[in-house]
Amino acid sequence: MEAKEVFTDKNYIEPPKLKNILDKLKEKTLPNKQVIPMIAGYFKDIHLVLMEVARVTKRGGFVAFVIGDVRYGGILIPVSEILVEIGNSLGLEYQETIIARFRGNSPQQMDKFGRMPAKENIVIWQK
Repeated sequence: MEAKEVFTDKNYIEPPKLKNILDKLKEKTLPNKQVIPMIAGYFKDIHLVLMEVARVTKRGGFVAFVIGDVRYGGILIPVSEILVEIGNSLGLEYQETIIARFRGNSPQQMDKFGRMPAKENIVIWQK
């Protein structure tokens, strides 16, 4: 079963940092190339979430997301940095990123690329 788009934003523009990562992934030999459109779709979804959060947050209010960076095919996907770009494009004013902890990579990644911890961050904006 394929997911159907219910909510869309025709003004969505892929963040430059995300485009760069997706281009790198397309060049690599990956176990599953279908993950690339899934990653792109995740950020489209998060764009819609942040769009609604920006809409309902009162001026002067704060927004915080706890989000983890990930790796795929050995390439770091800096999820928190891409979220900052998306939030800023929607009128949220970036305040800071707090490193909550470092997480180990998945067993599949560990086997091929060794230990490469990724950050779990708290990203904070103000409207």
